[in-house]
Amino acid sequence: MKTKKLGRHIFSAIIVLSAVFACMPDENDRVSLGNQGEIEELKANAGFNWATSKATEVKVSGLSGFPVELNRRLNLSDADGHVYYSGFHSISEDVEISLELPNHIKYLILGFGNIQKKAEIKGEEITFDFLPEVDDSDIL
Repeated sequence: MKTKKLGRHIFSAIIVLSAVFACMPDENDRVSLGNQGEIEELKANAGFNWATSKATEVKVSGLSGFPVELNRRLNLSDADGHVYYSGFHSISEDVEISLELPNHIKYLILGFGNIQKKAEIKGEEITFDFLPEVDDSDIL
């Protein structure tokens, strides 16, 4: 009988203590927000860029003197498959395209028929060509 009463008292104490400590204010409520003013008074560092996109110049070097006129759809996309440009071009022509890309894009993939090439954006420019990549790994 005493153990039942002791168990009830311990259970009741746990419930009461849980309720007391659960009702404590969060520490975030105690943080001072400082001097609150108007939104127009907010200032960022002079070097901070609010833009979420960047202007990028894409240069594609054509194969001059290609013996056959070959026109295909040229696609520029990211690794997730988002297409930023699509248009028909000749393989023998140089192409320059200005794009506005999201800041997080570091690489673009050029698709031209069966040709797939991935290149890194360096600064505000990215360069592609149609030359096939040669695998020299099997040469001794």
